[in-house]
Amino acid sequence: MHPLQPVHGAPDKVLQQVGLVRSVGTSLIRIDIHWAWIAYLSADPTTWNQSQIDWLNAFLNDIAGSNIEVLAVVTETPCWASADPNKVCTTTARNYDWRYPPSNPQDYANFISELVRRYKGKIKYWEIWNEPNLPYSWASPNPAAYTELLKAAYPAIKAVDSGAIVVGGSLAPWNGNSDYAVNAVNYLDGMYTSGAKGYFDRLSFHPYTDGNSPTWYDARWPMSSYSYSVPAIRQKMQEYNDSSLIWLTEVGYTTVPSCEPSLCWTPTLPKTESEQAAYMVDMLNIARTWNYVETLVWYELMDMTDPPDKNVNPEYYFGLFRKDFSPKVAASQFRDMVFPIKVFLPMTIR
Repeated sequence: MHPLQPVHGAPDKVLQQVGLVRSVGTSLIRIDIHWAWIAYLSADPTTWNQSQIDWLNAFLNDIAGSNIEVLAVVTETPCWASADPNKVCTTTARNYDWRYPPSNPQDYANFISELVRRYKGKIKYWEIWNEPNLPYSWASPNPAAYTELLKAAYPAIKAVDSGAIVVGGSLAPWNGNSDYAVNAVNYLDGMYTSGAKGYFDRLSFHPYTDGNSPTWYDARWPMSSYSYSVPAIRQKMQEYNDSSLIWLTEVGYTTVPSCEPSLCWTPTLPKTESEQAAYMVDMLNIARTWNYVETLVWYELMDMTDPPDKNVNPEYYFGLFRKDFSPKVAASQFRDMVFPIKVFLPMTIR
């Protein structure tokens, strides 16, 4: 689920990855833009990390004229803007926990509005954070605080580009509530009670299944059921009379060859490449029946390492393609599907 991974190879491999995206016929690439990596010194755009901007510019130039649109996930707070109570931000050191949101949501809004100004016509879709109901992405998940971020970012984006589409939520399918994370449906309820309605154009959800089939269901783990969790999200939206369409901006299956239980926490998690392809087809076919789901973003384009590596993170093997650019079974299945599906190109601007 974690989007914070490096580009799979050197910068000169980026164009090859874009070629793979074209080869499977997708129409959208989902990328990460890290606020903390670009504006790490201050809010002043003249102090932004130029190498980061150069890389983003080069990537956008690579896909220009390809009819591939971009969904940019803007995430991760720089030290100077962080709400981390223990942060140390000096000219020589930045010691802080990046998972903390900004202390002032307007700082985030100012940053994203400058991005929108620069990339109007090149980036149409803007996703506000990633999986804020999990603490690895947002320290002490708080739907009210996340809603304040939406309320700051939405009008700032629209003021610069009225045609931009703001994607909110980006929720992970956590079961139950705990000090660790907040159930996606409950978190969404908290967003609505905090006034989130009207501050996003699409609602984003990540219906992962812990490796189970798309039709699997267990009442103990309902949010890990693809066929249950998406309608549950929709039902919560309907309770608040929200007819916004849903984007499933991450979903996929790992083909990790083997890994330790601490990483693959359930024996159902690893799938063969054939199982990955079959489950992908099932997911897309089910999505066809949901008239409220506009987009499904497959996670992800490429593996991050090569077999026969053992005991590695399952995150490394979600790709449609292997790290050597060779296709898995799922790549051809994806290409043959007649449905407006998008793919997540795992691109981190760095």
